[in-house]
Formats: sequence, structure tokens, C-alpha cells
Amino acid sequence: MRTRIPSNIPDYFEDVIETLPSAATLAIVFDPRKESLDLPNKYRDLKGKEWVVFRYSGDDVRFRRVYAQKPPDPNFPHIVLVSLPSKKQSFIFESTKEEGQLIDASFISDILEKADWTIDLNLTAVLDKLVPDEMWPDNTKLYQEEIGRNLVAFTSALEELRREVSASRPLNKNHLKTLVLCCRHPEIPITEFLFEDLDPASILERYLRAVFSRKLKTEDCEILRELAQERATPIDKDLIPWFQEEPVELATFLYCFDILKRYQVVNPFIQLNGLGILDFVLDFDTSKLRNKIDEVLSHIAASQDLLANIFGSSPLSVGNRPKSTPYLQ
Repeated sequence: MRTRIPSNIPDYFEDVIETLPSAATLAIVFDPRKESLDLPNKYRDLKGKEWVVFRYSGDDVRFRRVYAQKPPDPNFPHIVLVSLPSKKQSFIFESTKEEGQLIDASFISDILEKADWTIDLNLTAVLDKLVPDEMWPDNTKLYQEEIGRNLVAFTSALEELRREVSASRPLNKNHLKTLVLCCRHPEIPITEFLFEDLDPASILERYLRAVFSRKLKTEDCEILRELAQERATPIDKDLIPWFQEEPVELATFLYCFDILKRYQVVNPFIQLNGLGILDFVLDFDTSKLRNKIDEVLSHIAASQDLLANIFGSSPLSVGNRPKSTPYLQ
């Protein structure tokens, strides 16, 4: 048996079926997503043993007709692949707690009783086998397809997370989102996606650094913003407006504000409102950023590369910011 973490759900299936005793003749496989496995009608496992595959998805009559044609030999190795029907039916057997969907397997209960082994490909069942000491938060279901395709990256990210977060602390929904980000960007240290135990200004600085210094997709930035905002909400309400705007708009605001301050324009917030070049000015009061602007800029000013990345993200930026910026020095 391979001792490595399987790369995906089909790989996990191969690992499990490889461990079955050579005398095993019937394996029941529950595949709640139906498309997780693409088994041929005759499947040869990694030991070279050939299994005949019968598929059941609530189509009782068809399945019984086909299954009755199997050889009477008690040593005939075969797999019954049980999946959700394509249309809603009355469900009895629970196949996946995350989805709340059920498979009615009562019609084949006599076959289930004869199984030598049952393989559950529901994601949480797979994760329970691979990482038996963890409890999986409810939002795992939102990313089950993605995690199922990237088991190695996910478990590696979990190991990295547990070096930062004590094993005595159960995984929560934010930890799960962090793990998903790490799966998508294994080249980025997990600490760049963690906001626990940070002071308010450091939360915003880490958020800005990840958003403007890393190549993240829009959906990744949205997850990151949710993580940062949820952490900041109970400890500093003045930070919340900074997480409510799109990164490009925030970059444009900082870029324009920096220019106005460098040229000592009076009342820069009022001037920005009057310019009308910021999309969010139409329905967002920039004065909500006033209480934190000095603190925010003082935290990011020490990193010229971060400032360059932020200002460079603004569509108004026409080049590098001048090296001499009295307000930020």
C-alpha cells in the first residue's frame, strides 16, 4: 500500500481498494458526487486484480436486471458503485452530511449486507481517514470539489496551519478558508493568510500586502477580505471601512490622498469627494477612512515595495511615486 497522501478522491479510492484482502469479492463504493470516479466497466486495481463494476443510482429496476446477470461464482470480484440519482427522489441513506443529500440504498440492503468492504468517498469521510484527529467545520461543503481534487495540497496546508494554530483549537470556518487559499497558492506562506493574534493596524497591513503584493484572483481577494474584516470587526470598528471597498478603489484612494498631502492641499478628504474620480465616492463617505489614514500610511510607509505595489494598482498611476514623499517619511 502507498503510504503517501493520495492526490485526489480517485487516488484515495485506489489506495483503499489495494488494501483489500485477496479473497474479497464485493466492495460497495459510495460516491455522493457521482463524477468523482470514472471507473470503466472492468476495473483493474493496482495489484492487477480485475473487478466488474455495477452502477446504482436509485434506478432500482435497471440495476436489478443488470446485477442478476452476474456470474453465480461466489468468488466473482465486483464493485457496486452507489451514487446520487440525477433527479430528486425520496432519499433514505445519507451519503454526505455536508450537502444534506441522501441516497436511497434500501432497495439494495441485501447486497450491502454481503459486502466485504465499504468505501465512502464523501469528502469528510475521506478527510477523517487521512487526518483522523480533526473536526471539519460546516463550510467544508462549500469547497468539497476543490479540496477533493487537491488532497495533498490541503493536508500539507493543514500541517502548516497546525504549526501556527495549536491542535487544541478546533478548526473553524476561517481556518478552512485559509486552507483553501493555501491550496490555491502553495508558494505563499500560510502566515500571510492568518490574521489571528494581530493588532488592528497589522491586520490591515497584512491584508494590503497580500492583496497588492501577490498575484491573487478576485475570488481569492474576497476570501482574504472576509478573513481580515471578521478579525478586525470586534477589536476596531474604524478599520471596517477599509475592508469594504474593492482593492483597486482603495489603491486609487491612497494614491490620490498621497498626492494631495505631498502638495499640501488643504482638506484632502473634501477635495477627493469633489474630484469625483473614485467610484465608491458616489455611495461611500470617505470621511469614514479619516480616523485611520495616518496610522495606515505610517504602517505601510516603511515598505517601499508595498507602497509601489499599492500605487501601481491604481488606474490613475502614471509611473513610480517620487522617492521624496515628506508626508510618508
